[in-house]
Amino acid sequence: MEKSIIDRIDRVLDRITRITSGVPAFAIGTLLVVWVILIAVYVVGRLFFQVKWMFVPEFTEYFMVCVVFLSVAYTLRSKGHISIDIVLRRLSKRVNAILEAITAFLSLLITCFLVERGIDWFLYAFSSHMYSMGPMHTLMWPIFLVVPIGLTMLALELLLYFYRTVVQAVRGERAKSENLEKLGGF
Repeated sequence: MEKSIIDRIDRVLDRITRITSGVPAFAIGTLLVVWVILIAVYVVGRLFFQVKWMFVPEFTEYFMVCVVFLSVAYTLRSKGHISIDIVLRRLSKRVNAILEAITAFLSLLITCFLVERGIDWFLYAFSSHMYSMGPMHTLMWPIFLVVPIGLTMLALELLLYFYRTVVQAVRGERAKSENLEKLGGF
């Protein structure tokens, strides 16, 4: 009975995080293609026609924010983060799982704090009608909104990771087992 509840919670969390980290992946891929084309046209235009588009450098910075914050949850899910496990391989299964759970919990706490600060930052930009200082005078709150959205997706992914590491620690299994490999490690 207990195992079926644990598995059911795992499946629900996995379904939610698969959607929240997977859906932006397509948008980020599309954005990267547009970004590359835009920069290529910008460089060719400057080189051969002395045409300067003032929005390209400014929007390149905004694209970077979108790419980083909207892809970080997917990176965790797909095991794209750097993992240094020289020490972890020498530890027992239970100690390994406990350390993974502690790391996941601390990462979750820090991410939740950053979500809260990101929301404050967004609300300030929204209420003060903040515009960029660049030549395009871009409205900033849509760019600021990307930060808490991306960090919230990361927090959900970290919640699932934490849940799985706690289950692994309780069962006395190594944190890098098949169940946890679905999500990846740090």
